[in-house]
Amino acid sequence: MLLSRPHLREALWITLLLAILCIVISTLQYYFVQLRLRKSEFYSLQYDARNIQEKLQITDKPNLEFFNKAYIDTGAYIAISDDGTVIEVNPTGQPRLPSIAPKVQMPWLNETSLGQIVSYTSPLGEHFLLVTTRFGAKYGVVGLSQYDNAADPKGLLLRNAALFSQQTQPGGARREDYFDNQINWAVVGSDGQLIADDGRLPFHVDPLIIGQQSAFSGYHDDKQGGHYFVLYSPLKKANGDPAGELIGYEDVTDEFAMLDDILRFSIWLAGASFVVFLALFGYSHLRKENEKLKLRLAFEKYFSPPILDAIMREPERLKPQRREVTVMFTDIRSFTELVEKLQADKLGQMMQQYFDEITGEIASTDGILDKYTGDGVMAFWGAPVDQPDQADRAVRAATGMLARLAKLNERWTAEGFPELDMGIGIHRGLATVGNFGSQKRVGYTAMGDVVNVAARLEALNKEFKSRIIISEAVRKELSYQPQMRDLGRNQIKGHAEWVRIYSVLMG
Repeated sequence: MLLSRPHLREALWITLLLAILCIVISTLQYYFVQLRLRKSEFYSLQYDARNIQEKLQITDKPNLEFFNKAYIDTGAYIAISDDGTVIEVNPTGQPRLPSIAPKVQMPWLNETSLGQIVSYTSPLGEHFLLVTTRFGAKYGVVGLSQYDNAADPKGLLLRNAALFSQQTQPGGARREDYFDNQINWAVVGSDGQLIADDGRLPFHVDPLIIGQQSAFSGYHDDKQGGHYFVLYSPLKKANGDPAGELIGYEDVTDEFAMLDDILRFSIWLAGASFVVFLALFGYSHLRKENEKLKLRLAFEKYFSPPILDAIMREPERLKPQRREVTVMFTDIRSFTELVEKLQADKLGQMMQQYFDEITGEIASTDGILDKYTGDGVMAFWGAPVDQPDQADRAVRAATGMLARLAKLNERWTAEGFPELDMGIGIHRGLATVGNFGSQKRVGYTAMGDVVNVAARLEALNKEFKSRIIISEAVRKELSYQPQMRDLGRNQIKGHAEWVRIYSVLMG
């Protein structure tokens, strides 16, 4: 079912408002949830940092034995001493470290030690047995600390170190999480990037770089497409002196994906609403243009082009309103006798030519052809657009009609048709003008006493043997004075007041 014009306008505004609301609400929601997530992650990582700080009981050096207690109760973190030694990496089961992990150095490594068990004591005084192997462009490191209890430490290291080399073989294991639980292991890129790590290995980092990075707590995008919230917290000794840096991090990739999905859905909904808006707007525009075309086709025979253009720009002009107008009635003299004398086709031919000339004269003065009254017409000036010279237009139209009729009579006489004569009455006054009618048929017309008076003036032409009669109200508004004859005051039937009238003479 087609929407009515008011309902169509409402639908347009509703869809546009919905599109705007979806965009605004989804954007606000996105940043609000992100802010709440940031606060939640911040407080969680802050709690983990305090927990680790308490468990370490740092004096001159971190008490590494207490890391096992901190390890169980916290999320992912990387602990680094103030001299750049990596104390511990706890990825909490993640197969890969994010790219926020620092680039590391392996001070125990040289070309001759590749694949060999190396004994190394870290700057923190912790003793390690380490095996480093190459596989592809990466390094694989396995190690045991003096705090790790293993029945066969060397055999355990060599057995697990072989897992890295198997990854280069067709069909070999390609995951770094098949190692024994007792083993501390890591994967390091050729550029020193710490790719994966589980446990405590004595890597070394540049403490200056870590210090510079510590100013950038917050959200970080990972090179692998993940999103992380990172919190840099200082490690302190019991006396308050700095002991190192703690990098706590939380993978929020899923949360960001959820937010992105919500945002995408809201944008999709906004886009769909906007598409509906555009469709309705296009439909409304097309419908409006069709209505304009129908209106133009319906009224182009009754309005002159300037008047019709004004109506097309402002259709509200057709709404009923009170206006000062100048009304004209015309009538053919002895028309009944003419009907009896002429054949129907000849009468039709004459009347068509007659009305063409009469309506043409009305249009030439931008008048409104109200209606045909059998053998006459009703027309008016002053609406739907203002015409300060409406009296001049009406009188000029009247004299122009008689001039055109004279030319028609010359042609008709030559063709064997009878001559016609006409009477015209013109009055000025207030009227209600606008579109009136039923739901099926509407016409633009003028209503009021001024219409009745104009019709009575036209009829008085028979009494005064005149052709054009105008009222005093018309005469006093003329900007020029045509040749006239004063017919005195006259009592108009149906009109309470006497009306002074004039006959306009043809030169």
